[in-house]
Amino acid sequence: MWPGSGVPIRTTELVIRGYRPEDADALWSILLSAFEAGELSGTTRSELEHWRSRLPADLQDTLVAVVDGHVAGLITPRRHQMIVGRAFRRRGVGRRLVEAVEELNRERDAGPLYLALPHDNEGALAFYNALGLSYHHSTWHMRLRDDAIVPPPEFPPSVVRHPYRDEDVVAFVELVNTAFLDHPTPMSVSVERIRYVHSLPDFDPMNIYLLAPAASPDRLIALCRVDTEDDSGRTIGDVAIVGVLPEWRRRGLGRELLRWGVHRVRELGAAEVFLAVEGENEQALRLYEETGFERVEEWPRYSRTSP
Repeated sequence: MWPGSGVPIRTTELVIRGYRPEDADALWSILLSAFEAGELSGTTRSELEHWRSRLPADLQDTLVAVVDGHVAGLITPRRHQMIVGRAFRRRGVGRRLVEAVEELNRERDAGPLYLALPHDNEGALAFYNALGLSYHHSTWHMRLRDDAIVPPPEFPPSVVRHPYRDEDVVAFVELVNTAFLDHPTPMSVSVERIRYVHSLPDFDPMNIYLLAPAASPDRLIALCRVDTEDDSGRTIGDVAIVGVLPEWRRRGLGRELLRWGVHRVRELGAAEVFLAVEGENEQALRLYEETGFERVEEWPRYSRTSP
């Protein structure tokens, strides 16, 4: 049975359970070892550290494999990633992690598991094929062209806007979960997760911009969130999320929020601006390309579900 029911999955030596804070150091060692071995091509050290800091954000979203009392690997559906320590491979650990997450997803009615395929990782591809996983879709990593001219945002008088505030947390969670419900890979967050992430030292509420109807300013209808990271002394900007409730789409709000995001990260010193988008999200792709973003890297996703 899945750990959510209180009973861990066991064999003679293998346990699959939820993440615990005391797992942090061992998991970081596994992540860093895979990174330094070139198994996480397309991921920067800064992104890896960002992932590490957010592991405790949702204790039920990260599953950990333990072999003979030793942390052996992890799987995080939110990030589409699974990594098994090199000393624990070819022992069924990865297979059991996948099975446990798929059972968890069924219990949550969370849809299929999608796993990223690191670039040039033939071992991961062979493992996915052995499990019966096949290519499902791609996420595109996009970069703003150096010659792109992005005007400052101009929002219509029908909306009001403000940065994130602590009192927005419940409405913010509802907005994210509703805005991405019809997304090719739906996003889901919890109040507990948002409160944890927003308690971290690197959180800046000014990096989240919220829109509400002018006639109902307490009702959130759209958002943009940006991040920055240091890459060998250079600041890199990421327009992490642009979301608009379905009934407020096709009014130009997404375009203006995207423009706000670009200007915000540039204010923070970003030398380059990136974002990621699902390849199936044709409307968003058109918006980003019209703004000046170009596709620079394809990140395939694998699943047991056919496209």
